[in-house]
Parts: sequence; C-alpha cells; structure tokens
Amino acid sequence: MIYDIVIIGGGPAGLTAAIYGRRQNKTVMVIEKNTFGGQTVYSPKIENIPGFNEMSGMDFADRLFEQASYQGAEFAVEEALEIIENGETKTVKTDYSEYECRAIIIAAGAKHRLLGLDGEENY
Repeated sequence: MIYDIVIIGGGPAGLTAAIYGRRQNKTVMVIEKNTFGGQTVYSPKIENIPGFNEMSGMDFADRLFEQASYQGAEFAVEEALEIIENGETKTVKTDYSEYECRAIIIAAGAKHRLLGLDGEENY
C-alpha cells in the first residue's frame, strides 16, 4: 500500500497532523517509537487547551490518539531509521517494516537534555 502521508512521531503535533490529514481523506500512517502522546503524557496537569480548564497529559494524549484513530489513521510502534527518496514516492524504513508514501511529516518532538553530571541518569 502507498500511503498519502507517513508521520514520524506520535506526539501532539504528529497526532494532530494525522487528524487533519484524515479529514482531507488522505491515508495516514503514524510511526512512533515510544509512547503516543509524546512528552505530554508525563505532565500531571495541562491548563492551556481551549475548551478545558485542565486535564492530565495522559488524558490529553489519550484523547488525541482516540480522535486520530476514530478518523481512520493507522499506527505503528516502530522506530523510523531511514527515508529513501524514490522519485514520486518515498519509503520510510523502520526497525520492523517499510512504508511507502507520497509525503512525510517529521514531528519527532524534543528530547530532554542532560547536564552530564555523575549519576544524573539515576535521578
């Protein structure tokens, strides 16, 4: 199958892109290597979502995932390793599979930076 859009990253940006892609009747695959919802799942309270006074990051992530799934997006828990240009299409190689598509959205998010202190990973 050739997807219209492959999205690398299943955080808020990637899931939102999936929702809007599906609303335009595009076939969408979202590839996420860890947890859908990104770093927001670790937030105990989010207060800047229009229409909601507050909710946990986990609830927000769950709602985004449910909405993208309801719209018909497909999901893979895999790590994107390589993008290959094939002319009119592209191939995203993961640690388990390959996905051919017409467009790629990279919504890989951010990673916490470490200070480099001894034993920092333990804390």
